[in-house]
Amino acid sequence: MIATTESKTFVLFPPISGNEAKISALVNNNNQVYLPKTNLKLEHIKSGFACALHMHQPTIPAGENGALICNLQQMFNNQGDGDNHNASVFAWCYSRMGEFIPQLVADGCNPRIMLDYSGNLLWGLQQMERNDVIDISKPLLAIANISLM
Repeated sequence: MIATTESKTFVLFPPISGNEAKISALVNNNNQVYLPKTNLKLEHIKSGFACALHMHQPTIPAGENGALICNLQQMFNNQGDGDNHNASVFAWCYSRMGEFIPQLVADGCNPRIMLDYSGNLLWGLQQMERNDVIDISKPLLAIANISLM
């Protein structure tokens, strides 16, 4: 469902389906994705470590008249409840990889991290117009040579 106001158009529900063919094409093949692009001497590596970050905020019916909003928005709207005073820290955590990974690359390092931003979180950030969080993370796509679906 799409809603419009005088100043903007936004999607009321997060897209939870519709890219199945693209996703299937990506996951159902045996092509090497990053191996041909690495500057690491893999034959010399004797051990490794993996780090993955899953970043998520659920969509909840807590907006005006029960409208769906991101839980992060609920946290910002209700700073006095529970741990909601940490809303700005959560928002900063979602953007901080976009701050220091490009710097590490520029310094000649080879940072390796798997970032998993949930669609609900990205939808919520768009709904909240938190372009500061989204925009600072976009260079990570370029560094990894990834394009959005």
